Amino acid sequence: WRALAGVEAEVHLRERIYEATQVIPPRPTPGRMRPYDDRDRELVLGWMAAFYAEAMPGSAEGDPERFLRHRLTDPNAGIALWDDGGPKSMVGMAGPVAGVARIGPVYTPTEHRRQGYASAAVAAFSRRALAQGAHTCMLYTDLANPTSNKIYAEVGYRRFAEWEEHAFERA
Repeated sequence: WRALAGVEAEVHLRERIYEATQVIPPRPTPGRMRPYDDRDRELVLGWMAAFYAEAMPGSAEGDPERFLRHRLTDPNAGIALWDDGGPKSMVGMAGPVAGVARIGPVYTPTEHRRQGYASAAVAAFSRRALAQGAHTCMLYTDLANPTSNKIYAEVGYRRFAEWEEHAFERA
């Protein structure tokens, strides 16, 4: 393609797709999952901006307002927060398609990481989706992020596929 089109190609992102049909309970984590509340709006918008900056730098898809609007207007989608004396982590879910619930994005601010909040939130949201009729949950991870790949596997997600996103520029 590079030679035919006269472009340079660079791998922009490498991701893994995971799927789960059952959830392995994570280590006990203080707090509980709770649904998004309108009082969380500014917090979630800030967390989404941080997520896009960290996980998808330069992506045209990085619009926190659009994300929030979509998750709140789709009756089959949602946002939940792991709350332990205040929100610590966030997980989103896009409405199921053909019985597959799409989990993500998952974001935990730096100061709350490595305490099990994201694992607990993903496990709880995945259990909920399966209990509500989804036969499978799936999510994407950046292969360059060993933490997310590790925690998803620990709560029952299995590797399904990998893919790469390439960026092309005129030579």
